Amino acid sequence: MYGLRFAGRSRNHIKRLDQDTKRRVLERIDELRADPYNPANSEPLTARPGLRKSRVGGWRIVYEPHRERQILEVLVVQPRGQAYRRL
Repeated sequence: MYGLRFAGRSRNHIKRLDQDTKRRVLERIDELRADPYNPANSEPLTARPGLRKSRVGGWRIVYEPHRERQILEVLVVQPRGQAYRRL
């Protein structure tokens, strides 16, 4: 199981979600911690090597798995249209 780190404002974005969406996002983050490279839950970002994305309804989780340190760094949790703008 990978450790977890939130970068920037990603933790604050999760706190502002409605309860159902927050639960689904946190469940997906737990699944990603168990296996961040599972193609059923995520795929690589084509424009940014090393980063991956996971879809939860209309929301996107953009993260960077650090294999050597066993840390999953959550960079962005935002709606699909906004998630890739600041990367």
